[in-house]
Amino acid sequence: MKKQILYSSKLKVIILSLFIIFLFFDMFLNLFAHFAARDRAVLSEKELPEITCFGDSFVYGIGVDVGDDYPSVMNNILTDYKVINHGEPSINSSIVLSKIRKEISKKELPEIITVQIGLNNYWNKEKIETKGMRKQKLSFKNLIFKVKTFRFFYIAYNSIFKGLSERFKPESVRYIKEHPANFAKKGIKNTFHRLYKEKMDFVKYNDFISAIRDSDSLSENEHRLFERWIKSLKKGDDIIPIGSNPSAFSLILCIDNRIRNKRLKEALELSFKRDDDIAFYLYRGFIYFLLKENDLAQEWFEFALKTDDKDVFSQFYYGMFLLNMSNKKKIKEFEERYSMDKELFKNYILFRESQKNVNDSERKNIVLPPFAGLDIYLNFYRLNHIMLYRKKIQKTDMKVLKAFLYNLFLEAEICTIQKYYTLGNPWFFSQKYQDFIKKVEHDILTYPDLWIVDKELKEYVFCFLTKKLRKKNLYDFEEKLDLYRFLFREFPEKHNLSENLLSLFFSLDKDKDFVKMEKIVEILKENTGSEISRKDYFEADCFMLFSKINNGKLSLCEELEKISEDAIKLFDTELFYRYRSEALKTIVMTRKDFDVDEVISFHEKAIERFGSFDFYSNLGIIYRYLFIDDGDTAFLKESVRNLIKAIDIKYDEGLLNLIVLNLGFEGKEEEIKKILKKFPQAGDKYDVKTILSLSKGSSMTPRLYEPKEEKFRTDIYEYDKSLLADLREIKSLCDRKNIKVVFLNYLQARIPEMMILKKEQSDTLFFNIYELFGKENERLGYTIKEIFLSDGHLTPLGNRYVAKRLVNFMTENGLLTSTNKVKDL
Repeated sequence: MKKQILYSSKLKVIILSLFIIFLFFDMFLNLFAHFAARDRAVLSEKELPEITCFGDSFVYGIGVDVGDDYPSVMNNILTDYKVINHGEPSINSSIVLSKIRKEISKKELPEIITVQIGLNNYWNKEKIETKGMRKQKLSFKNLIFKVKTFRFFYIAYNSIFKGLSERFKPESVRYIKEHPANFAKKGIKNTFHRLYKEKMDFVKYNDFISAIRDSDSLSENEHRLFERWIKSLKKGDDIIPIGSNPSAFSLILCIDNRIRNKRLKEALELSFKRDDDIAFYLYRGFIYFLLKENDLAQEWFEFALKTDDKDVFSQFYYGMFLLNMSNKKKIKEFEERYSMDKELFKNYILFRESQKNVNDSERKNIVLPPFAGLDIYLNFYRLNHIMLYRKKIQKTDMKVLKAFLYNLFLEAEICTIQKYYTLGNPWFFSQKYQDFIKKVEHDILTYPDLWIVDKELKEYVFCFLTKKLRKKNLYDFEEKLDLYRFLFREFPEKHNLSENLLSLFFSLDKDKDFVKMEKIVEILKENTGSEISRKDYFEADCFMLFSKINNGKLSLCEELEKISEDAIKLFDTELFYRYRSEALKTIVMTRKDFDVDEVISFHEKAIERFGSFDFYSNLGIIYRYLFIDDGDTAFLKESVRNLIKAIDIKYDEGLLNLIVLNLGFEGKEEEIKKILKKFPQAGDKYDVKTILSLSKGSSMTPRLYEPKEEKFRTDIYEYDKSLLADLREIKSLCDRKNIKVVFLNYLQARIPEMMILKKEQSDTLFFNIYELFGKENERLGYTIKEIFLSDGHLTPLGNRYVAKRLVNFMTENGLLTSTNKVKDL
């Protein structure tokens, strides 16, 4: 009983402690958020008074290029004001109200707010309660997220765990399917570096080996060589005889691991674990050199020289040590004492030539020349020999270049591990060694006549340079492009060059790096000598244009349509069909020249061949545009049919909106309920009865004000109480904050709730642009197609009209202190 009481008391203490910690942590997060917000407000000094435009897609500027929306046009007109576009497609008045609440809670307030909203309220009931007071219906998740501690851990979870699986994705996952080499298993490439930073006692970790085997960054040859290395460890063979057995080799890897991570004392301790191999003496000397214990380093190198019967490897370590110490006297003694075998390089090359046409059974019977199998040390031998005598070399000649390139190529060839471990040549970490390598690298690019005539050497140069390009932080972007230009010029027959450059292209930010994209596309365009390189060029160009269109450059749709059509003629793949489909959809919306029959037949052919989501959805949207323009209900029926086909393949909220609105125009209540039941994700966003009452039998074609129509009467007109309540609240908020607010309706819609607000509160600034445009257009004579796009949004001309008339209205009502002159259209 006493134990139970004791446990109960402890449990209470633990729970109370956790609760107190929770409270303090939440207080900390609130304080942090408070000070962070204050700091940001202080830093963001405004240079000009601000006008902020709130509203739906008409404010946002759907269908026109960035800069052609009317807030941007106003920003260009008004030199004394900064105009901000806070438009958002598909939103209703309640969402605008919440956005304005957030905006006016900031320390620095806008001077003027404009509000254009109301068209979406009849179908979008998100955050709206139709009885008047609009309170957002909060789910349990919404409520709990008001506590910053829960929000913090939610964000941390998503950033850490979900972020691990995130990879660069273009607009659709289809690109991953089209380019598995570019996207698959990208995270695995970092496994080498991650494991390499860990303390590895032996190279036998299953995850390390699995990561190498599964990595898509390795070539087929590298995979094969790696498997040979694994087998050699199992059998005890000395394919890479750095030590007398595989365990010695593993220990050397561990020592090298510590050296790379600057844990030199640990590396030194590991080197003393064994004394049965000369490699450990040499590594001790090198570690003492790094620790600046030069006397001890020299002792171990000299001890290795005495122990090494053949004076094969120790002399190079010792020579490099003297070279780095700049001990001229010792270097001279070293040169006089040791006679380098200058024929070794020649013999080894001859041996490699003799092995090219020999099968495995015959190869076993061949007597190897001295050290022929020790590729790593042999290359170390050649390169260090040249370095020790580099004073005699005025410039990089063929001999230096061959030794250097064979060294680098064979180190990569002998074993995949060599890409991550500088095994056998730790002097690579020496600055003098690195300076020498940079000099030879420079000469490779400066004097191609040294190697361009040698077929095998040319292959090694290509291999060497492409491997260096794969390293992320070795070159900046412009240096990489220069290197690719060099490779394309000197190796036009190498088809994988364009694939490598395309991988660099897809690693760029598709929303920002357009200048970099253009440079890569230009290089690819200049190098289309093969079918592969031509396809890579078309793919990059289409993706770049598509990304620009998605970022507001809709005027590029015709260019994308042309380039994708050319690509289809050459390659006939689904990817280019998708690009052309996107281009045609934008062409129809923006009223460019197009052939209706050609657009429809193209999509029907694509659907027949591929039957994918994109073609059904784009054709459904195109049919909707045609219905808006033409009024033919056959187009509307086809729109619904194709959109339903698309949403059956993949749910999309935007398509569901279009389906519901289309069915509303047809008056099909049961079908609307059926589709909403099928997709419960929509929740209670839609008010079916309101949609039917306002849509059934009407036209989607924009309707302009006619001066002869009956004068509007607020006392009998049916209006949206929720919309009116939102408008009242917006005005009240702005009045309390002393912010001037302008309400404006649409060129094709009156929004009677704004007129009622003006009647209720005479100081309301209501700009009836609907009526103004109707009257002025009798004189101006604009057609529907000049002002409105196929989907009902404004053309660039329509946006300019709204911008200039709105500036005039604000000036006439004393809102603007600027003396800007506004030209007529």
